[in-house]
Amino acid sequence: MRCGTRLVHLNDTREQVETKCGPADSETSEGPSLRSDGVVQPGAVRIDRWVYGPRNGANYYLRFIDGSLVEIRMERKP
Repeated sequence: MRCGTRLVHLNDTREQVETKCGPADSETSEGPSLRSDGVVQPGAVRIDRWVYGPRNGANYYLRFIDGSLVEIRMERKP
């Protein structure tokens, strides 16, 4: 994904992406899962979803797991 003259790559951190692209236009988070006593479930992860756009007729959907970028998806609007 390109942000101006900078490129975003898989495995970039949330901080690196925000430095390159600025704040997301939309952002959601979930997790990590907690046990009934409030302790984090073993193996639980935090998932963040960011959306940039529309930019040049497209939305960019980014998914982070535990702060590391694992997916970049682009959708053009008709």
